[in-house]
Amino acid sequence: MMDERYEHFNAKTFEAYCKISIDRAVNRGRRQKHRRAQREVSLTALPDAALAFPCDAIEALIEEQKETTIFRVDDVDIPVHDKTLAMALFSLTPQRRSILLLAYFLNESDADIARDLNLTRSAVQRRRASALELMRQLMGGQTE
Repeated sequence: MMDERYEHFNAKTFEAYCKISIDRAVNRGRRQKHRRAQREVSLTALPDAALAFPCDAIEALIEEQKETTIFRVDDVDIPVHDKTLAMALFSLTPQRRSILLLAYFLNESDADIARDLNLTRSAVQRRRASALELMRQLMGGQTE
């Protein structure tokens, strides 16, 4: 009798744990999606004029791409076309530069970056935030 009650208690406890874990994962995903939606602008929200480049703009873009700076992170080449952004990235420590490049150019999560750089997730989050703030200061508030 006691064994059945004990097994039933364990089964209910495990079931409750699983439900809580799933709820937390779903809520975390919703929060991440909400935060990303606040930072990103959908292409459908842009006016048509912003999407249509005149020929001069295309030629200027091609010229700008000739002056591309390549950053190498984890055997991946990341091109940066903006001179100001490249100079600001060069001013960061190599680790913070890698964190920003992995997070914003390769869209890796903090957990993935932490695993790649052998850091804790919270350390990656703090360093990414401080590096981003420094970048904003260096670029005069141009990053958004």
